[in-house]
Amino acid sequence: MPVVVRSTCGSCCGPRCVVRTTTVCCRPAPVKVIKKTTVTVRKSRAKPEPVDSTLSQTPNRLCEHVRKRKFLMWIILVVVILILMVIIIPTVIVSKKNNDALMTLAQTTATEQTTIEVVATESPTTLKLISTRSSTTVKDKHIRKWNQNGLTIAGGNGCGDGSHQLWYSEGIYVDDDNQSVYVADTSNHRIIQWKYGAKTGEVVAGGNEMGDEMNQLSGPIDVVVDKKDNSLIICEHSNWRVVRWSRERQIIEQILMSSITCLGLAMDSNGDLYVTDHSSVRVRRWNDGETEDGTIIAGDYEPGYHANQLSSPCYIFIDQEHSLYVTDTFNNRVMKWMKDATEGIVVAGGQGKGTALSQLNSPRGVIVDEFDNVYVVDVFNYRIVRWSKGASEGSIVVGGNGFGNQPDQVGRAQDVSFDRQGNLYLVDSDNCRVLRFDVDYD
Repeated sequence: MPVVVRSTCGSCCGPRCVVRTTTVCCRPAPVKVIKKTTVTVRKSRAKPEPVDSTLSQTPNRLCEHVRKRKFLMWIILVVVILILMVIIIPTVIVSKKNNDALMTLAQTTATEQTTIEVVATESPTTLKLISTRSSTTVKDKHIRKWNQNGLTIAGGNGCGDGSHQLWYSEGIYVDDDNQSVYVADTSNHRIIQWKYGAKTGEVVAGGNEMGDEMNQLSGPIDVVVDKKDNSLIICEHSNWRVVRWSRERQIIEQILMSSITCLGLAMDSNGDLYVTDHSSVRVRRWNDGETEDGTIIAGDYEPGYHANQLSSPCYIFIDQEHSLYVTDTFNNRVMKWMKDATEGIVVAGGQGKGTALSQLNSPRGVIVDEFDNVYVVDVFNYRIVRWSKGASEGSIVVGGNGFGNQPDQVGRAQDVSFDRQGNLYLVDSDNCRVLRFDVDYD
C-alpha cells in the first residue's frame, strides 16, 4: 500500500510524497540503493574468485602435462636408439667382414692376373724356374707353408732304367704349359718327361746308352726347355759340354759350349743362357751371338771365400732383374750377384758347415720366389730351408726328419722347383724319386 511520509528534514521530495506501489519513501530509497550497490559490489567481487582459482591451477596442470610428454619422448628416443644399435652394429660388423673378404679376393685376383701377364709376356725361351714360378693364394702371401708329406710324382719304384724308374737323377724343369716335369736322369743318361698323374715317363732325349754320339748323352746333370726352338738345353757333365737337343729329330743339333764341367743351367727372359763352370769356379752367360766361352759374370779363376770368389759353384737361378743366385757348395752358402756386379753378397748360410738353422751343409739346388725368399736344398742336413731377405738364419720348409724314404723324409736331394700354384718339387736322388709338396692353405 502507498505510504505518505511527512518530511521533517526538508529534504527528499518535499513535505508529501505520493509513491506508487513500487515507490518507496525517499529516505529508505538510499538505503535500498546502498544495499543494492553493496550487494552489487559484493557480487562483482565474488565473481572473480573462481576465475582466479582456475587460472592459478592451469599452469601447474600444463607443466605436469609437458613433463609427462617429455618423459614419454625420452622413452621413445631410447627405444629407437636401442633398436638402431641392434640393427646397425651387426650390419657394420658383417659389412666389414665382407669388405675384408672382398679386399682379400681383389688382392688375390690382382696377384693371379699379374702372374698370368708375366708368364704370357715372357720370351718363349723362359728361364727354367722363372717360367714355373707363380704367386700363390695363401693366408700370408710372404710366408708359404707346404704339406709335410710329399707325393711321389715320378719314379719311386726302386732305382733302375725302366720307364717307371729313375736312377740317381739330378736336375728338374717344371713345365706348367704341358703339365709335366723334365728330369735329368743322370745315371740312365737320358732326359725323361713325366706327365702329371702318369705312372711312367717318356724318354725325350738320350736313352741310347752312355756315349758322345749325336744321339747319346753322358751323365746329364741339368735341363731347361727352350720353347722358342722346341728344344732342350742339356748340361752333360761326363762329356764336358752343353748341347741343344732337337725334340723333333731326337739328336743333338748344336754344341753350345765344350770343355766345360757344367753343373747347373738357367735361362733368363731374354733367352740368354747361364752355366756354372765347376772346374774354373765361375758362372758364364752365353747367347747365340757369342763364342763358346761366353761372358764371365761371377767368380774368379781361383776358388776362395771372398765376395768375388766361389768354391765349387753348383745350381743357379736368375730372377726377373737378371740377378744371379748360385749355390757355393764348398763355402756352404748361397751368393747373389746383382746384374753387372763385380762382387756377390751372401743371402743364405756363410757361417760354416753345420746343422744349425744359420748353417748349410753342401747346398745344391736353389730357387727364389717373388718376395726374395731363397729356398736351398741343404743336402746333408736332409732338408729344404728358406732364407727370407736379410735373415740371419733359415727355416725348414720340408724334410729335416733325418735321412729316409718316408713321405716326410728325403735322402740326398739335388734340385728344387715350383709350379704356378706354388707347389714345391724336389729331386730325391738317393731314393730315385721326385716328390711334390703341395701348398698348405690351412
